[in-house]
Amino acid sequence: MPEARWQGPAREGGAAPAEAMPRPPRGIWQKVKLLALASALAGFGWTAPLAAGADCIRLGSGFDFCPEGSDWAAAEWEATGDSSDVILGNVFFWFTGAWGGRPTPKPGAPLPPLATELAALLEWSREEIAPGEQVLLLRDQFAAGEITAERAIRRVVLPEPPPAPLLRATMIVAGPGDTRLMLALQGAESVRVAEIDRRSREIVALLRPRQEK
Repeated sequence: MPEARWQGPAREGGAAPAEAMPRPPRGIWQKVKLLALASALAGFGWTAPLAAGADCIRLGSGFDFCPEGSDWAAAEWEATGDSSDVILGNVFFWFTGAWGGRPTPKPGAPLPPLATELAALLEWSREEIAPGEQVLLLRDQFAAGEITAERAIRRVVLPEPPPAPLLRATMIVAGPGDTRLMLALQGAESVRVAEIDRRSREIVALLRPRQEK
């Protein structure tokens, strides 16, 4: 399979754009493996782990990402503006707690169902981010422990010249209470849908609700 290229310009969640570029030499990013750069990521709720080699990375106010013992423990982190790409082989993902198209709930009002939130995000993406071709390949909901994920896997053609087709799994995940997170996993069109399916399920399985003390 040819070396994958990841696309930063069209990002659900409103993350800062990044140039489409070939995957960098592995050694460069090993230095920041499992280290979130707090100054670059603070606007998206990321905080650095307590120490290098920590089992889990804090994500926003409600989740930890605990990749130890999985392939994702060897993932490479690339800071891109106000966000970060977490790169593993020919796929990468990013996530945020404040995504485009999400209505602000009234104080005390219950959050809308996950399916409603994902539908609003996809519509916002279609209008604001990637108005070109979008083909829905899979829409489902699944659970991993205390985490529930509403997911859509699509083939998306970005409008930037030249047109760049890719596969993207977009998910809204929910933990106990009102904790929610948007997560997007992306790969080039050459990546099989089955791999996007498997990798996105892996990521959700590695999320843990934050246990605040």
